Amino acid sequence: MEPLTIYHESSPGLRRELRLFPDKVSIRGRRLGADEFETHIPLEHLSPDVGSVRYRSRRSAYGIAVCCALIVFLSLFVGPFNAPWTSTRVLVTATLAIISLAWGLYYLPRYTAYRFLNTSGQIVLDVIASGPDKDRCKDFVENIAEAIRTLHVDNIAT
Repeated sequence: MEPLTIYHESSPGLRRELRLFPDKVSIRGRRLGADEFETHIPLEHLSPDVGSVRYRSRRSAYGIAVCCALIVFLSLFVGPFNAPWTSTRVLVTATLAIISLAWGLYYLPRYTAYRFLNTSGQIVLDVIASGPDKDRCKDFVENIAEAIRTLHVDNIAT
C-alpha cells in the first residue's frame, strides 16, 4: 500500500522518515552511532488533538560547560603554571575546548515537536520540525490528525 504522505526529519543525532497510511504511521530511522529502527504506530488509539513543545538538546549545555571547564584549566596552565602556549598540554586542552564548544553550538538550535497522545494521555508519537521537510511539518501533522479523525468516524459508523 502506498503512503498518503511522507515526511523526512533530521536533527542532530537522529534521522527519521515518517510515512502516513490510512490506519498507521510507519517510522524508519537511525540514531547517531546506533542501528536503524522501524516501528508502526496504529492511529486508532491516538487522539487527534495535537500538542507542541519547544526544546533544546541537553547535549548543548554539556558541550558548553565542558568548554568553560577546559578554559579554566587552560588559564591555569598558561597563568600560574607558566606553561608556554606551544606546550602539548596547552595545545591539547585548547583543542578539546574548541571541540566541546563546537559540540555545544551544534546542538544549540531549538526544535518544535508536535505530540500525539493515546487515549490514556501518554505521548505515543512526536513529529519534529527539522530537516529537509521542515516547512511541511505542520501540514504533515494536520494530515495525521485528519487521518485519526477519519478513522474514528469510520469506527463509530461501523
